[in-house]
Amino acid sequence: MTATTVNTPMSIRAARKASRRASRRVWSHIGLFAGVAAGTAFAIAAANWHLDPLNFSASGQSVVASQLHQGLNVQVRDPNLDFRGLRREQVRQMDRTPDIIAFAGSRFELASAALFPGQSYFNAFVHNDFIEDLIAFTELLDANGRLPKSLILSVRFATFLPLSARRDEEWKMFWPEYRAMADKLGIAKVPLIDNLPVSHASHLFSVSLLERQLALRLSSDETPGVTHAASHPKFDVLRSDGSLAFSAAHQGSFTPESARASAIGSAKKVADKASWPVDAERVAMLAPLLKYLRDKGVHVAIAITPHHPAFWNALIGTPYGDALASIEAQVSKIAAGQNAVLVGSFDPAKAGCQESSFRDYIHLDEACLHKVFGKIPRV
Repeated sequence: MTATTVNTPMSIRAARKASRRASRRVWSHIGLFAGVAAGTAFAIAAANWHLDPLNFSASGQSVVASQLHQGLNVQVRDPNLDFRGLRREQVRQMDRTPDIIAFAGSRFELASAALFPGQSYFNAFVHNDFIEDLIAFTELLDANGRLPKSLILSVRFATFLPLSARRDEEWKMFWPEYRAMADKLGIAKVPLIDNLPVSHASHLFSVSLLERQLALRLSSDETPGVTHAASHPKFDVLRSDGSLAFSAAHQGSFTPESARASAIGSAKKVADKASWPVDAERVAMLAPLLKYLRDKGVHVAIAITPHHPAFWNALIGTPYGDALASIEAQVSKIAAGQNAVLVGSFDPAKAGCQESSFRDYIHLDEACLHKVFGKIPRV
């Protein structure tokens, strides 16, 4: 006969204790793993925050803003930083309003105070601007009592892109100002869930970003920081007027050949597109914004900077080229209706800029900016 195992109350209790011990060990291991993972993530975030304060630290941005406010320049290893956060701190610290303030994307980055002799000037350029940025920056100035006599704004090929077509999210860093001004203008806002800069915050935990920051630190024995020099052989320089000066090494990486190659390559990427999306509702937001500024006594100039001739000529007659021409025509009509002026053009021939002024398909030198800005009436 086969023996039968009888579970006594004592054996059942022992089995249950063993099961609880095993369960505790499993949860202990899970807790240990979670703790190590959380600690590692926190350490990466803390390191990125420390090594890259101009991207992640409001206090770090405030310190640099104060240095710039004192008339000093600041050398940086990498100019790809949270310019919106820096501009926020700079405007907050202003003790007087400049005569002229310029705001756009990186197309304005080289526009120095030399373009406006005899007038106080602040270049508040950021990266990858959209219509929401123009709205937000207006609020930043207005909320701090810094609306100037003359405000130079700009539009680009992507200014009025719908959210679904955007690849860049830096505009979300201005979300409080954008939402406040949208309410003042009475225009529809982006849903809050689509407006919060979650992607930027997640970069704090990026291992690749940490590796890049460490590599930048190890690449030079010199230390970035304040300087009276307007430029530097190895560091890009944030100037006290808000403009950027490339290092000699950075500037030397641009050649007419590389600019033309960039222009031709960029044109090929969009030449075959069936259309280029332009959100009519976002175009319409420009009118109430310009009216608000006009009613506040601000003279607004919209400066459109040109594209590289090889890029522009390759796209004439394509849906992309037609979209750019349509944007320019619509902006011109809106500006005229609000007593704003439009200068420049996407067309380099109309803007008066030569191929030698371009470092890629869209970025240009100060000589070209001088030609565009020189058409702005002085007030």
